[in-house]
Amino acid sequence: MQILSTKFKQYGENINLHHYDNSDHISRKITNGRTFYEGGMLRYIYENIPRKGTYIDAGANIGNHTVFFGKFCAEKQYAIEPVPENLKVLRKNVENNFLTNTTILPNGVGKISNERQIVRFDTNMGSCMLEENPNPQQLIEKKKKIITGDSVIVRTPADLGLSQIKDLTLIKIDCEIMSIEILESFITLIEINKPHIFIEATKEEVKLIEKMIGYKAVRQFNATPTFHFKPL
Repeated sequence: MQILSTKFKQYGENINLHHYDNSDHISRKITNGRTFYEGGMLRYIYENIPRKGTYIDAGANIGNHTVFFGKFCAEKQYAIEPVPENLKVLRKNVENNFLTNTTILPNGVGKISNERQIVRFDTNMGSCMLEENPNPQQLIEKKKKIITGDSVIVRTPADLGLSQIKDLTLIKIDCEIMSIEILESFITLIEINKPHIFIEATKEEVKLIEKMIGYKAVRQFNATPTFHFKPL
């Protein structure tokens, strides 16, 4: 896929968002709307979540949410993205939008440190997954997996240098099949900081998450359900 860019204004700021061509789902939404993908959720965050402290964007993809957080919300943030193609675009977006408050972590994050293979889908690079033993014949929402054999290292939050954060305001998690595992890996950080959490989850997973972290789901966003969990 080609790398394109879309320029627009948000809250009076000039945004230059690099993305794939229109064969990619997220990129098509950015191009057609000339605005951030999942803009409704991002505006809600801007209006309702403290615009201070540290944000974590786990599953940063090309940096759509990272740019928004870095420009308008966070004093400091960590963008976690393991897929090389996405990382290349993410780095462009951090650099070209002058996000000096942003640290990119080019790894996966999880409960244990190990090696996992990258699974891609040719019409949505935002749905890339990491699996230990991927099955190339398995269909996900009628889409066939693309498995090229390349792998990445998944590290724990402690290994990534995140365990000492004391001003964590928000964690956003969009990591497909790993989202619940990643949430579990952040349990200690969550207990210490009580951040707001935005995570893609099924309705069946909502009760599990509420019980796991002692939070309450207060709002749902996006076509693929993403929930705002708030500390009780």
